[in-house]
Amino acid sequence: MMRGAQRWFWVVAVLAGAAAPPAFGQASHTLAEREAVSNERKELRENIEDIRKEIANSEKDRAEAVDVLKASEQAISDATRKLAEIKARQDQAGTELEQLEKQIVGREAEMGKSQKKLAALLRRQYASGGVTPWSALLSGDNPQDQGRTLGYLGYVSQARTAAIQAVRVELAQLQDLQDDAAARRAELDELAQQQQAQRQERVRQRAERQRVLDEVGVRLTAQRKEASRLTTDEERLSGLITEINRALEKQAAEAARKRAEEARLAREREARLAREREQTRLLAEKTAREIAARQARVAAQQQDAAQAASAMRSTFEQRDGGPASNPEPVAPAVPAPVLPQETVPVAAPPVVPTVVASLDPARRGTTPEAPAKGNFAAMKGSLRLPARGDLTGRFGESRPAGGTWRGVFIRAPEETPVHAVAAGTVVFSGWLRGFGNLLILDHGSEYLTVYGNNEAILKEVGDSVAGGETVASAGSSGGQPESGIYFELRHRGSPVDPLLWAKLR
Repeated sequence: MMRGAQRWFWVVAVLAGAAAPPAFGQASHTLAEREAVSNERKELRENIEDIRKEIANSEKDRAEAVDVLKASEQAISDATRKLAEIKARQDQAGTELEQLEKQIVGREAEMGKSQKKLAALLRRQYASGGVTPWSALLSGDNPQDQGRTLGYLGYVSQARTAAIQAVRVELAQLQDLQDDAAARRAELDELAQQQQAQRQERVRQRAERQRVLDEVGVRLTAQRKEASRLTTDEERLSGLITEINRALEKQAAEAARKRAEEARLAREREARLAREREQTRLLAEKTAREIAARQARVAAQQQDAAQAASAMRSTFEQRDGGPASNPEPVAPAVPAPVLPQETVPVAAPPVVPTVVASLDPARRGTTPEAPAKGNFAAMKGSLRLPARGDLTGRFGESRPAGGTWRGVFIRAPEETPVHAVAAGTVVFSGWLRGFGNLLILDHGSEYLTVYGNNEAILKEVGDSVAGGETVASAGSSGGQPESGIYFELRHRGSPVDPLLWAKLR
């Protein structure tokens, strides 16, 4: 009796287990994370664009000679970035085309095998004298021989049909592969045309920049010697970095608020599930007890019926003066009562809030599709400078036009690759007076790196980059007299000596 009760208890417990929410699939979780990252990038870009507009509005009445270079230098940067994107797409399409061509070769080999099998079947049928089911029936041979011949011909027909179908399938798959390969070739041709157009545009913009330089060369030379201009440039960059840090802190605070809200909802959900599990457990125990009691009543009824049958047998024996000659009457079995089906309430699984990627100061930029930044402070003394070249300006040294260097200037030829010194997230990508095409990376823990005077910027705001990844190319944008890269490292907005952090090449 107790074993039956235990069995019913476990059945109810299994049903209670259905109240547990199903595990979310990895694909949906990844999709939610990607969407969250996309929203964070969009928000960051909007914030940076607002900062850029504020800077432009505050300086619109103070035009400088270098401002006339802005349009051409930005166009050169855009054309170079698009060329890099086209090159990446060409590499991907080329790899896909190579894989498709290998698959085509393999598919053609498989189709050749299928064709050989079909040809062999046709040859065997021809060698048999071209016997068909109709000719076999009309041959007048022994019916048993005719039956065997027809059976053989049936097998041959099935094999031939299968071989023909295999060839058709191979042909269809081969056609699909060839269509895909043709699409990749067409894509490569289109990319080649785009690449040529972008190269021509870059050449045109470089010529335009040189023309503007020739026109304002004297004014640029004069302004480079103004110590006040250098001070203004430094203040402009510091102000930009301050605003960027505020934007990042605001975004981090909002992310922290969302995480706290999600944690609260998760606690409430867990408490609700715990209550539901406890209620289900109590219901299971109650149901098991009721089933045990019913089984006990059934057993008692069966025992009473057996006792009644025994009493009837004794009565018959006493009346007849001995054991009855008739077979012993058997008490009819009392059927077990049909138990009503218990309905166990099953709670619908609540919606689990998706935890999005955080943007707190220690983890900004860490996304499912980007390398983790790690502890930037622990990298002190091991960083590589962003480009190869000659150090012509060092942190703290006097500048020829007055003031002191707040970073380092690395003299290098145009188009020299500029690498990210560590993994991070792009928080500024654009043109800034005094620094030309400027890129700023956030490495978490309030560490930023600044890359100025680039000819081209290859990344946009919100992009995540790995340490050592090419993010720009050296140049002389922003009125810089020589080609190279201006590099700063800032912590909490204040510049620090990059050479104390760098491992010189």
